[in-house]
Amino acid sequence: MDIEHIMPQSGINRENIIKDAGLSGKEEFYKYREKLGNKIPLESEINRGIGDAWFRTKKENSITSHHGYRESKYQIASSLVNYPKDTWTKEDIDMATEKAAERIIKFIFE
Repeated sequence: MDIEHIMPQSGINRENIIKDAGLSGKEEFYKYREKLGNKIPLESEINRGIGDAWFRTKKENSITSHHGYRESKYQIASSLVNYPKDTWTKEDIDMATEKAAERIIKFIFE
């Protein structure tokens, strides 16, 4: 298992990724790429296969091609295939961070 960055952590299209994510620039990009809501568990072979692909590409491809979230054994990854948007924005990262934090708190304290 690897930790996958939903919004790529690097790549040649960084300026376009920043724009798609609704970020103000590189500093905000560096902040958001490391938030909990931008990370999910993913099979190592898939994570290495998708590299720094954009979210829409990761959603559309199959595990058998080792290039996407479809059919991943991790429910959080496979559920992203049906995400209603083709971009993963800072609002999505904030929302996912909040949900993950709530799950962790419930797990520890309930």
